Amino acid sequence: MKKLFLLLLSFGFLIVHPVKAETVLYCKSELSTGFIKDNGSWRIANFKEDRHTVKFNNDFTRLEGITYNAMDCTVPHHHKPNQIFCVHSLGSHETFIYNKKTKRYLLSNVSSAGYIFNAKDADTENLEVGTCKEF
Repeated sequence: MKKLFLLLLSFGFLIVHPVKAETVLYCKSELSTGFIKDNGSWRIANFKEDRHTVKFNNDFTRLEGITYNAMDCTVPHHHKPNQIFCVHSLGSHETFIYNKKTKRYLLSNVSSAGYIFNAKDADTENLEVGTCKEF
């Protein structure tokens, strides 16, 4: 019985994968601008600074904290491995671009119900840039 226990314990250590920590960032915008529909006309508008707490999974392929669903992320430019591009393609179509080296980000929020749709109560389109710090 003791040998069986040791065998099972040893087998358990073999199938355990090393766990990498997630990367949690506190991001703060520095500039934010966009387009809003005001009294039937579109105009450029400045937006207030914003803060985001975001979480990348261990291999930077998923991002949580910007949209209500997780964003899918990739490194599309292999000669720029520090640049992570994340996309949320449901609803408002946000993108989050993050550079792991410079800690800078760019967040875009465009909507199929915004400028292109041009409804009376159209969604706002905006672009935000800033920096992030690790917790």
